[in-house]
Amino acid sequence: MNIMWNTYFDVKTIETRLTQMGVDPKSVMCPPEFKTKKVNIREDNFSGDLADKSDTLDIAGWGHTVDLRYYYASIRKGRGKQESLKLGDILLEELGEGKVELEGDISDAVYVNFENFLLYSAMDSYRLHQLESQNSDIDLIHMMSSLTHTRHSKVMRKTVSIR
Repeated sequence: MNIMWNTYFDVKTIETRLTQMGVDPKSVMCPPEFKTKKVNIREDNFSGDLADKSDTLDIAGWGHTVDLRYYYASIRKGRGKQESLKLGDILLEELGEGKVELEGDISDAVYVNFENFLLYSAMDSYRLHQLESQNSDIDLIHMMSSLTHTRHSKVMRKTVSIR
């Protein structure tokens, strides 16, 4: 299972940059041994509340990608709408530590200071791991999905009877 925060933005950015470089995103994102090369990125434009959004990312041959931001928001929706779902704000609130400060804008930071950009990227992944280790949101979603026989993406958006 792949965990990301704000999946649609990140994957769409990667796909766009690969296309601009003349590289077919499927050739990079799909395993070479798979005959069918499929990358499907769909943004949910119908849900206004982030707790109800369900963007999808399907890459042939790879596991399920979880946008932890949506799970985080939907699990805590009953407590009231959160002021911010930016990763930095959530990390400060939950872990007491935020993101690494990025030198430059996200679009050119890799050229401004590569070491800083690398640290920024690595720490984002590590902080997501810490957040999930502390909250176990994916375990909760998986358990609810198993109990209700509902897909992970629908478990917080659909009422079903427990069999």
